[in-house]
Amino acid sequence: MRYQTNAVGEDTYLIGSFATGETVTIAIYDLSDGSSVALDSASCAEIGSTGWYRWGTDNITTPTTTLKHYLYVMTDSTGDTFAGKLVVGGYVDEIDAAVSSIPGGLTVDENAQLMKALTTAKFLALK
Repeated sequence: MRYQTNAVGEDTYLIGSFATGETVTIAIYDLSDGSSVALDSASCAEIGSTGWYRWGTDNITTPTTTLKHYLYVMTDSTGDTFAGKLVVGGYVDEIDAAVSSIPGGLTVDENAQLMKALTTAKFLALK
């Protein structure tokens, strides 16, 4: 999935599957240069007793303001890993900027609803 930059406040949860009751942490890497991304917290929380663990992107120390591709790697206490990719910024921010510049403007909530509809439409067009 692709999300707006953190600077706009659209945070999301990354998830991974492990045995229930594990201690799980996450590491995030910038795919453009392989650097490790600074985090306020690397601790993942289990969702109920499901074996699925979540981590919120609001824990990225420095909010992203441009298009970024990240690798995330969750690791449990036994060394098992779960990895995925996160894309932040790009066309979703461009749509937001264009809609926000309309004379008379939209409220933040109206803009967010429009952004979700446009992103959904773009996704469905790709199917």
